[in-house]
Amino acid sequence: MKILKHTTHALPILVLTLALLLTGCSEAEKIQKAFVLSETECSVMAEETKKLTLENRGNADVGDYTLAWMTENPDVATVTDDGTVTGIAPGKTKITVVLRTAKEEVYFHSNVTVTENTTPPSSISFQNTVYALGEGEVLDLNEQISVSPANAVLQALTWTSSNPSIAAVSGGIVSPVSQGISTITATTADGKISASCTIRVSGITVPPTGIAFDEISYVIVTGETRKLSFTVEPENASGYSILWTSSDSEIATVSEGSVTGVKEGEVTLRATLNTEQGEIFAECTVTVEPAPEVSVPATRLQLTPTTLTIPEDNDGPFKFSCTVSPANCTDLPVWTTSRPDLISINKNTGEFTLLKAPTDEPGSVLITCTVGELSKSAVVYIEPRKPVLEIAFNEDSVLYDKAPKNTVELVAGYVGSEDLPQVTWSSSDVTVATVSAEGVVTGLKAGTCTVTATSKSDPTVTATYTVTVEKAPYLALKVGETVAIDPALIPPDPINWNYLETYVELDPENRTVTGKKEAVETPTTVSCFSQSTEEFFPIDVYVFPAE
Repeated sequence: MKILKHTTHALPILVLTLALLLTGCSEAEKIQKAFVLSETECSVMAEETKKLTLENRGNADVGDYTLAWMTENPDVATVTDDGTVTGIAPGKTKITVVLRTAKEEVYFHSNVTVTENTTPPSSISFQNTVYALGEGEVLDLNEQISVSPANAVLQALTWTSSNPSIAAVSGGIVSPVSQGISTITATTADGKISASCTIRVSGITVPPTGIAFDEISYVIVTGETRKLSFTVEPENASGYSILWTSSDSEIATVSEGSVTGVKEGEVTLRATLNTEQGEIFAECTVTVEPAPEVSVPATRLQLTPTTLTIPEDNDGPFKFSCTVSPANCTDLPVWTTSRPDLISINKNTGEFTLLKAPTDEPGSVLITCTVGELSKSAVVYIEPRKPVLEIAFNEDSVLYDKAPKNTVELVAGYVGSEDLPQVTWSSSDVTVATVSAEGVVTGLKAGTCTVTATSKSDPTVTATYTVTVEKAPYLALKVGETVAIDPALIPPDPINWNYLETYVELDPENRTVTGKKEAVETPTTVSCFSQSTEEFFPIDVYVFPAE
């Protein structure tokens, strides 16, 4: 129990007297005297709520108890389990709360009077801001109105449409008239509160009946574009398109209602509507005059970016962006470079490419854009690059697997340089071809291999060349040496062998050739005739001196 402290001396006597009275009372009387209903006479408006409470002001110890709330006439007022009373309709009723303990039931009553709700609304709004309507549909906006506060009584509303030719409203019922957008507004009778929503009407076509230009003649200059002003009747016409034509598009063009002057002259412009009743058109005259020459100097230049780094192995093209103010400046930009030996630049577009790059340290170049009297520069940083090594033949001969045509010399050099670097040579397959320290490749057997040149000053700089060795289409032997004729060089049915006995001796049966005299610079020939193809097959034979 909470102890209340007062300054008066009468409080102890009062508490003692109340305790004596409760001690001598029954359980029900004790409850009846200790508990007090917050209001025994209660007044609320319809749709208003008020909460009643049952309080133990005498601090009576009654043990556990429950409360049950009830109404005598729920058509007048209702009550919830926590004692909240809601006015339903004007009238009178009785609200009763029953306090139940293990032994007793005690009733407490409040006479409730419900009066008519006169709460004015503070605001009204529609549930949605936009509504869509099609042909034949209607919308009851009375069902879409929300009122604040919730218990406010909504007054009679006045309804208006911003465009009745698109959407008409009567008593809150909206009907579509033609395609378009209209705003519907509801206003209370006192004119203090209103709410609006948008109505989009689609699917309704109102055919046009006419078209007219607001002006019958226009004067523009070459290069100028002007929007033509015209009116289609009726105002709510829909479902149409306009075909625009010019009597001479070399003088003036027209597109989507805008005319652009091309050159001096006069044209007739026509706007044509295609309707179910036929074509409806309107015409106007456009005179194109020469545009006056006006010089507009540049007042500000901006290069973007201000610096650019050209990375290794990227020669471009590159370009800086130049922004000129004002936008109608008549001066044209001119681009230059401080190092034309390193960078080639297009003076009109500013696009540039790298001609060559330093090989030892970074290089920097200024790119300058000049517009009239103003200039702006940006910096190009060129990263150093390793020299590029390449290999080339010193002749176009075919490499064979036998002398005398089984060698070729390779040359290694830097791209863009006339200096020949010191390199080491190697072959990926020495059974196919070998390479000497001087770059001489010797073919040994038919096949391919890779010859690599490596810079002695920088072993990371290399170049490769693919060497192809073909099978020799000739014979090569020494004086006194006997070799078999390759079957690939003769037909399967050779007859009538011919040769010079001075240089070689031929064994037709075994198809072998023996060297007798040197034939190095100019080969001797051994030939035969094919019985089946009736062709001659000559074979060059090189005879080298015996060791």
